[in-house]
Amino acid sequence: MLGFQVGKGVAMKALMGLRYPVTLGMAMILVCVAGCCRHPGTHLDHVLNPGRGSPEPPDIRVHGDRDGEHLNRIYFDYDEARLTAGAIEALRKNARFIKDNGDGARVQISGHCDERGTQEYNLALGQRRAEVVRDYLVSLGLPASQFVTVSYGEEDPLTSEHNEEAWAKNRRVEFCEAR
Repeated sequence: MLGFQVGKGVAMKALMGLRYPVTLGMAMILVCVAGCCRHPGTHLDHVLNPGRGSPEPPDIRVHGDRDGEHLNRIYFDYDEARLTAGAIEALRKNARFIKDNGDGARVQISGHCDERGTQEYNLALGQRRAEVVRDYLVSLGLPASQFVTVSYGEEDPLTSEHNEEAWAKNRRVEFCEAR
């Protein structure tokens, strides 16, 4: 089921641990856009939610690295925002899919981190990850105006385990349609 859930204590951490006015602004923006890509009814709804909004539902979804999905998650090394060879290959496939199926839709690129590091550091690292992915897609010929970047830092993990394997899964960029 798609839906947005605020991570445990995200709002309280953001409000109680503020050191800089900019952090409050970033927290407010994050709260405002956090759920934007998880709402049905967009013109790529058939891609995001197979079986709804399309006369012939395709067997594809955004966010992928499982069979049948076309927009792959992009994974990063610890404390890095550099693209690996595997990430570059996946981004080339994603770019082809967006060109062929995107119909000019705006795409949100969301950066994520593992739980290590401060909240401020992880929000900045997630943003750098999202921006490097956007910049690479633009270098492949997609228009910059088609993308919006956001960082969730450590607040939206794929897995909540506390080990290297889990942390590696959480260091990622995901794609969804922006509103």
